[in-house]
Amino acid sequence: MIRKKKIQELPIELKKTNKKGEVYRTNLLAALREMEEQKMKLSVKVQNARLSMKE
Repeated sequence: MIRKKKIQELPIELKKTNKKGEVYRTNLLAALREMEEQKMKLSVKVQNARLSMKE
């Protein structure tokens, strides 16, 4: 009886875990996008600094 109940609870746990995973994935992708934007901004600043040093 206990085993059957545990088996029935597994799909519920799986859904919860999948939702958590999706939240983590969304947050991670947002952080990676932010990092990419910051990298691009920094790259432009470095490029501008190089150009101004050549002048």
